[in-house]
Amino acid sequence: MSIVSDYRPLTLGQTAAPVLDLAILDTPDPSSALVLAHASGDFATAALPMAELRPLVAFRDQMHQAVLGLNAHPAAELCEAFGHRLFGFLIRGEVADLYARLPRGHVRIQILATHPELAALPWELMCEPGTLAGPSRQRSIARIVPAQGHSAPKPTHMPGAIRVLFVAASPADQFPVDSESVRRALEYAFRLQLPSDVSITVINGASRKALGQALARHQFDILHFSGHGDVSAEGVGRLVLVDAKNRGTDFVEAAELARMLSGLALRLVVLSACETACGNFRDDFAVTAAALIRSGIPAVVANQMPVPNATIAPFTGGLYRALLRDGDIDKAVVEGRLQLAQDLSSFEWAIPVLYRHYEVTHLFEGDRHE
Repeated sequence: MSIVSDYRPLTLGQTAAPVLDLAILDTPDPSSALVLAHASGDFATAALPMAELRPLVAFRDQMHQAVLGLNAHPAAELCEAFGHRLFGFLIRGEVADLYARLPRGHVRIQILATHPELAALPWELMCEPGTLAGPSRQRSIARIVPAQGHSAPKPTHMPGAIRVLFVAASPADQFPVDSESVRRALEYAFRLQLPSDVSITVINGASRKALGQALARHQFDILHFSGHGDVSAEGVGRLVLVDAKNRGTDFVEAAELARMLSGLALRLVVLSACETACGNFRDDFAVTAAALIRSGIPAVVANQMPVPNATIAPFTGGLYRALLRDGDIDKAVVEGRLQLAQDLSSFEWAIPVLYRHYEVTHLFEGDRHE
């Protein structure tokens, strides 16, 4: 099958999107947290009453159980009401006044949370009153993790060769994962936008040794993992690779994965696996996505809940098609969510999350075309 390319060279963003920084901080008083907001040179603060946290956590847990098939999905109107409660909990007082002064159009919301219980909330579901529920091109949400000692890399100039490593792992003792559909969605997006400037290396049934050899053999721009992930009883995030001896499960904990991938000049890691943005948020290297950012990966797309198999390929296609149009990872994640929301009446579109370096928004750039 031939692919008709509608490729256009990537363009630098003509106008930088406004940014709203939200730092959600611990305080000495366990009954409250603090949100510090910054936008357009202005600052605002507000106290967050922890008494309001319990129902938010309870609904998040209800959604988690739903994607596991242990209870029914909450109705769309309940998810929308939850989004409104999230917004009202975080955007309040002086912070609400600052938010009201934001311009219409795309605004980047960057959330840095040091309070572990608040870091675990699904902020992507926030819904401003008076707006449509669901993902929106008017607001992108990125979770910021301190990456001390790791500067933001300059965007890779495009068009030019991109090397992608696609890693699929489905051990014999785990339920099957449809990595083939995910790979096809990725390849179609790249062939469509960069028909002659992409190299995709595929590892099926990936073991530690196979992954290590591939990383040692070539330098890659993007690593995409398709398989299983979970969180141990101790709250440590893990990816599931294949044991080379018995084809069973081989757990790779977050900190070990961070060591494996650090220093390799990767631009983006996409983890199409369950709970890769979950874990003990009190531990800097227990949540897989956060651990990778701390180790120097500029941007990581992961999942904050178990992820339904059927949603991964559509999100992947939307993500890469948008990323290859203008290189903006924030907007690309929104487009992936919008692709999911077309077919879903529930909350699964909000399961993918973006973690990134504070200064990284564009992973790729190209010649300016006015």
